[in-house]
Amino acid sequence: MGAWTNASTINDQLSGLGGIETGEDAAQFILLGADTVQVCTYVMKVGYRCIHDMVKELSAFMDRHGFKTLADFTDTDRIAVPTVKLSFNAMMLQMAAERLWNDPHRLDHLTVSLGHPDAVTALSAGYGKATITAHIGVQPFTDRGLKIAGAHVITDSRTVFGGPLTQIVLLASRRTKEKDPALFNAVAAALGEAIRVANADKRAAAALWKEVHKAPDSVDELVAQLDDPGFEFTARPQRIGHFAAFLNRIGTMKAKLASWKELFWETAHQQDGD
Repeated sequence: MGAWTNASTINDQLSGLGGIETGEDAAQFILLGADTVQVCTYVMKVGYRCIHDMVKELSAFMDRHGFKTLADFTDTDRIAVPTVKLSFNAMMLQMAAERLWNDPHRLDHLTVSLGHPDAVTALSAGYGKATITAHIGVQPFTDRGLKIAGAHVITDSRTVFGGPLTQIVLLASRRTKEKDPALFNAVAAALGEAIRVANADKRAAAALWKEVHKAPDSVDELVAQLDDPGFEFTARPQRIGHFAAFLNRIGTMKAKLASWKELFWETAHQQDGD
């Protein structure tokens, strides 16, 4: 084993080298404090293909040793969200940070604005080459991202929120509702019917979504996502109060809710929401 460093200042980088042939070899140097590792002789022996193998082996080493939490992120990481600080995904990251460090803004400086399709494309370059190291995604982009070698789940919305939550709602202003109540009621009824039809035949729902969005996912892949116990078509508002309380704590929302019903029209009030 060998290492090179210039000890003239404590801010210089440390690079590990000598006998590195596997991802686990590289991990040992990193755990000893190396900022980078160098591979020379082994590349000369087997060619550059060994780098790809070492990246996969290093990722497997990290998985085995539990390097999977938000606490593992450093200032060199970049986390993709649709819109920094403002998107639901960014706020969910803030909620996770609050739970872990009691500091919702702990990871804000690591976030970058990137749409879900672009984030998956960026990650596909591979660890060490991608411009981002994590993506707060939604389906079907979550599953697409998990097909990338070395990708794994760090946390999910059910863990952060302590249960299922409503992520998508249909909005209507008071002016819209009062100006054309017949249209408002028709749209509300259509939403209920769409939910009923989608739950009755998830394969048909998946095929329709694939056709409309020209999605690369197979119908079977989409159906598997819909069959996930954490995914459901429902008009029942879930964890609205929990999310609102968080927004109150961090000052994003000033008004406090007595009930989730304050945010929903009476068409939803019969639901067993929270």
